[in-house]
Amino acid sequence: MLALSLRSPAWFVGPLYGFFVFEQALQSRFVYFVQQSSFLNLAMAVIVVLLLGYHKAKGQITVKTGPILLATVGLVLLSIVSMAWSIEPDLTKRVFLNDIRGFLLIVVSVPLLIRSMDDAWVAIKSVLIFSAVASVVLMQSTDVFLRRVVLAGQVAEWGSASSNPLEVASVAGYAAILTLVIPLRGLGVVWTIGRFVLFAICLVAIIRTGSRGQLVAALFVSLLAYPLAHGQAGAGKKMLAALGSMLVLGLMVFVLGQYAQGGRWDIGAGLDNYSGSRVGYVTELMAYWRDAGPMAWLLGIGSGAARSYEVLGGGYTHVVVVEVLGELGVVGFTLVLVIAWRCIYYLRHLIRVCGPSPIMRCTVVGWAALLLFDFILSFKQSTYLLSPRLVSMLLMTECMAYLVTRGRWASADRINPLPDLTAGRGLPATVP
Repeated sequence: MLALSLRSPAWFVGPLYGFFVFEQALQSRFVYFVQQSSFLNLAMAVIVVLLLGYHKAKGQITVKTGPILLATVGLVLLSIVSMAWSIEPDLTKRVFLNDIRGFLLIVVSVPLLIRSMDDAWVAIKSVLIFSAVASVVLMQSTDVFLRRVVLAGQVAEWGSASSNPLEVASVAGYAAILTLVIPLRGLGVVWTIGRFVLFAICLVAIIRTGSRGQLVAALFVSLLAYPLAHGQAGAGKKMLAALGSMLVLGLMVFVLGQYAQGGRWDIGAGLDNYSGSRVGYVTELMAYWRDAGPMAWLLGIGSGAARSYEVLGGGYTHVVVVEVLGELGVVGFTLVLVIAWRCIYYLRHLIRVCGPSPIMRCTVVGWAALLLFDFILSFKQSTYLLSPRLVSMLLMTECMAYLVTRGRWASADRINPLPDLTAGRGLPATVP
């Protein structure tokens, strides 16, 4: 994809979203990458800088500004200055410096790599291809023990060095969703049938990691996104979308029946675990924030400070929106609400304008589906600064609205550019 990225930088979005999974695959096979764990991170950053510099020199890179970008910058700045009033300044500083590098690499790069709506289509295909390959390869080549990826040179036993498989499950979720949403031209009936086989393989890959949240989110979003992407006007197409949805539902029932039975996959046990862990963490953080006084209500207890032993005993909330409220206060939470409101507004506009084109409709639905998937996961894992893909997807909605507003449907180097979908249709291109 690096070679393709020289032609269109959007091809590099897939590797950016999945580079940690690629790193895990190498670490599970080669001891060198376990010992030099920062190698791929540095290599990825260098490649991104060179790509952006190459396309900037050609005059193809522009910054797309808007409320979501400004609110995101506000949250990052608030995280920095919160060191001044943090209940544990050293922890806030350490957490911020550890998390911000990967956050900025993805959040800054992805919107800059998109020059037109055509690039948004290329980028979502890149995510599909990279995620699908990673899911199939990792399912066959990695050893998972007790919900951990066993690293090279280690044995599958308690206490051995390992890596978290949640990233593998998330990328497999991306592949499962996009397999159903994105049409690949030129493959004909092979892709029409093969997409459902690949969808089942991705579900098995998620189940193999033991990640319940990723499985539930992937199933829910897939059922929602498939008919939305393919149910365009016309009785024939709506009928095909309905039949496809029934097939998807049947595959879900089959895979769950074969591979997700008992133990960790018991529904009652899963709900008990969530209420005893995530709900408990949220309750503890909110109680501490409530008792911290008006200053904390307004500006929070400090970015990352919820991980202190005083608050959660060294753990973390697992629910991003609650983490933002507790650590960055009402000011930070208000910025999150602004981002959510503008994102919903942009997506409604994009679906209306891009709906007449099957490719553009699938592009917008694909990005919206990934965003919803990561949003659901934000209620069971990660922190704000450890959610760069979620933040970059929010910025992608603003980026696409920006491009539609300015009529940038195709890049100049495309052989078959996309038409201006607003021309002659009486549809408003401008996003207020």
